[in-house]
Amino acid sequence: VATSFASKSNKNAPVSLEVDYRGARHTVHALPSLTGLMLKSRVIASLGLDGGFQDYYLLLGGTPFGSRTPIDVHPLWSE
Repeated sequence: VATSFASKSNKNAPVSLEVDYRGARHTVHALPSLTGLMLKSRVIASLGLDGGFQDYYLLLGGTPFGSRTPIDVHPLWSE
């Protein structure tokens, strides 16, 4: 799973995330204040994936997304 983000200007408004999974691009909406772990849960649920956290990697810019890192402070987040 790889992600890219839309606008992060308002922490209380959901942002659109582009998730690439198995060659297909999906749009997931999430609050920018979510941590990596909560985001991973959101992506798994939104895509209706089988399995749990241990079955998937959440990457941004080719590197693992920290489980405790809020998505809006991740250094690779771009508008």
